[in-house]
Amino acid sequence: ILGEVGKPGTYTLKGDSGGTAGRVTPPTLTEAIKIAGGSTASADLSRIKVRRNTRTGPGQTVPINLLNLLKAGDFGQDIILQDGDTILLPTANEINSTNSTLVAASNLGPQAISPPKVVVVGEVNRPGTYTVTGAGNTTNNNTQLTGTVALPTVTNAIQAAAGIKPTADIRQIQLIRTTRTGEQKIALNLFKLLQQGDTSQDIILQEGDRIYIPIAQNPSAQDVDLVASSTFSPATIKINVIGEAAGGAAGTAREVPSNT
Repeated sequence: ILGEVGKPGTYTLKGDSGGTAGRVTPPTLTEAIKIAGGSTASADLSRIKVRRNTRTGPGQTVPINLLNLLKAGDFGQDIILQDGDTILLPTANEINSTNSTLVAASNLGPQAISPPKVVVVGEVNRPGTYTVTGAGNTTNNNTQLTGTVALPTVTNAIQAAAGIKPTADIRQIQLIRTTRTGEQKIALNLFKLLQQGDTSQDIILQEGDRIYIPIAQNPSAQDVDLVASSTFSPATIKINVIGEAAGGAAGTAREVPSNT
């Protein structure tokens, strides 16, 4: 089994002996994916290929769409495997947040869920490398859930980096992801999340992701207010008060809520 799985390699599969009358159920495609550590967040389960040897002539390639299994219960996609089969899970050409969440919530997703280490740079208050978790961000309604596990998303990474700066352009965020076939650049628009509730913009992260937040060009006052009231804005900002100010000495630094 090759491609976008946790542990590519060669495996010996055993059938399930729990069938009726002691019958052994042959191993299937989904069992192979689970044994290989599950599919990665970059896998395209709609374009799986199973290459099969034949006794006469060239080998056979069987196209499989496991998204149909997850969405519509099409068990015909979960084919029975034969000795010598080669399974290829390709890299998705585009990341579909809805499909990623569906796969992550199934038993075909990553079998070992650990907080990914990602890089956040650009217009955030503390650029750097962070191990991002989805758990604990109780004020973030966009956290994706898999059973009882909260999966980390882009907004969780921004929160870990102490929130965005007022100069951030959240319409032009870029996520760079390393897949088994090379780098993939994903354009994100978090304004769609704030204005339309489009959670597909807040995609699930994987190990090694890099997030870049550019500077906004001529942001409007309405844009600044909307961003300041979001959960990925810093809770407080530090300002300096100078001159004849009551309640403190001139030049004293104060922390105030960022949305005031």
